[in-house]
Amino acid sequence: MSNFPVEGLPVSLGTVGATAVDVKARPFEVDAFIIVNQTAAEAFVQVFNNKHADAVVGTPDWFIPLPASGGVAIALPKSVRHSIACSVACCTTPTGNTPANCDVTFFGR
Repeated sequence: MSNFPVEGLPVSLGTVGATAVDVKARPFEVDAFIIVNQTAAEAFVQVFNNKHADAVVGTPDWFIPLPASGGVAIALPKSVRHSIACSVACCTTPTGNTPANCDVTFFGR
């Protein structure tokens, strides 16, 4: 990852499914992410400006589309600020709650 140009520190979540998990349970700025979709169908990482306990899977603030059995590594041109907290879930649609499996690492501060 030394060639991945980001300022923030990595937060590796391991495999994420349809249950929201915290990236950080406090305000957080997302600078980049590396995500691998383990599902043989398209998947979506739903991102919430909330702690996992308050996130409603299916109603994300934004989402990241992933190709079937593929992944993405993206350094954002401008950080995405989460004023409350940052949590994620991985599902088969951008606004649904059917689980998919994604390995998720966010970079931020």
